Amino acid sequence: MKKTILFAISLCISLALNAQVLKTLDVTAGGLSSSLTATDLSTVTNLTLTGTIDARDFKIMRDEMPVLAVLDLSQVTIQAYNGAEGPDATQLDYPSNELPPCSFCKITSVVAQGKWSLTSVILPNNITSIGEIALGGCYNLMGNLVIPNSVTTIGDYAYDGCFRLAGTLTLSNSLVSIGRGAFSGCSVMTGSLTIPNSVTTIGSNAFNGCSRLDGTLTLPANLTSISDSAFYFCSRLTGNLSIPATVSSIGSFAFGNCGGFTGSLVLPANLTSLGSYAFYGGKFTGTLTIPTSITEIKDGTFAFGLGYSSVVFPPMLTKIGKSAFESCSAWAGVLSLPTTVSSIGDVAFNNCSKLTGISFPENLTSIGASAFSGCIGLQGTLTIPNSVLSIGESAFYSCTGLTAVNLPSTFVTIPNGIFKYCSGLSGKFILPESTTSIGPAAFASCTALNSINIPSSVTAIYQAAFSKCTSLTSIWAYKPIPVDLSSAPYVFENVPQATCTLYVPAGSKAAYQSANKWKDFTNIVEMPSLVLSAS
Repeated sequence: MKKTILFAISLCISLALNAQVLKTLDVTAGGLSSSLTATDLSTVTNLTLTGTIDARDFKIMRDEMPVLAVLDLSQVTIQAYNGAEGPDATQLDYPSNELPPCSFCKITSVVAQGKWSLTSVILPNNITSIGEIALGGCYNLMGNLVIPNSVTTIGDYAYDGCFRLAGTLTLSNSLVSIGRGAFSGCSVMTGSLTIPNSVTTIGSNAFNGCSRLDGTLTLPANLTSISDSAFYFCSRLTGNLSIPATVSSIGSFAFGNCGGFTGSLVLPANLTSLGSYAFYGGKFTGTLTIPTSITEIKDGTFAFGLGYSSVVFPPMLTKIGKSAFESCSAWAGVLSLPTTVSSIGDVAFNNCSKLTGISFPENLTSIGASAFSGCIGLQGTLTIPNSVLSIGESAFYSCTGLTAVNLPSTFVTIPNGIFKYCSGLSGKFILPESTTSIGPAAFASCTALNSINIPSSVTAIYQAAFSKCTSLTSIWAYKPIPVDLSSAPYVFENVPQATCTLYVPAGSKAAYQSANKWKDFTNIVEMPSLVLSAS
């Protein structure tokens, strides 16, 4: 039903436009209604005004002229008005030289509805401000959009959802402020975007979804902040991105999914705040230098940055958030973190597949889940410092190039899947004597692992812990009483139990030969009584 109604409205508008009715009037503020007959109001499609108008006249054009399509206000002056007959039901005071809030967008308790009949509006040459939602939702506006040079302020959602504006955007050279969502959803505007040097603030979502802007982005020299999602999904902007030196904060998702940038990313030296997912999905190339004033890299800030070849960290960095550098797949070499870093979040370096090594700081206390999973380029021995108290599940999942790992000497819990599919791990893996549990699939599919020492401190081993460790030749279990494996299915799945020797403490052979799943080993051998520990 709704689609049928919309089609009928569009058809009526189309028929009316094919029979254009033109009108030119010289009016005085508040007098438009009296200057038009009832027939004019219902049939005029092209209206040119001169003289003066105020907020009352905008309400007439919005609500009483159903087929108004082309509006030329270039020669009018907007006068101040105080009263309840303007277009914004919540406002009484309308200043002069401002395109009033809700000029062509009607707000109800249910919806904000733009004036669908409008295809072109030429703004007054002398206005200084475009009010909130002035033309929001006018989705049949077409062509280029030129903001007069007298405009200093563009209000929140001024052109929000004008998704048929298919030309270029030219901003006023006097512009100071761009409001929230000002051009959000203007998804077919094209060309480069140059924001005048006079602009100091860009509101959240200001250009969100302007996905066909396909040139370069030039930011103003006096800009102080870039708000959340300001340029989110401007996916075809190209070239380098240089953030002005005056910017101190960049909001969350500010440049998220701007995958068209393929040049360098230059961040200002005085940047103090960098939002989560700020550059998510960027394809910037070369070295990424993070300013020295940054102390925390938040969740997803540079995730899926497919072109960074290296990263220079700030010296006082303390925290790396979740997915901060996830899938930065061109980043090669050794990851060397500042000594001040204490925590690495979940998935922080997941699928950074060209990293060859990691130099962990001595003050590190936590490594999140899947933090380095899929880092298939890591080679050789990985040493995790004794300061680390917790490691999340699957932290090194599928790090196929690692051959050995030294865990912290006081480590207690071996997490779920921490080394699953680490098919390069070989030789003997010695668990710390502080270990109490080995999580599900902790060493599953470590197909090159030859031997593992399980200290006497271990009280729990979970399902599939050593599943598909097909090269095991020995397991050294130091607990005199076998760990109960009755609730650990597949714990030794595909382990060659006929040839892998299970070494147990002196006097414990009989206990292991009768214990669930341990008894499946053909060769159970008691260690000499002088063997006292896993080391």
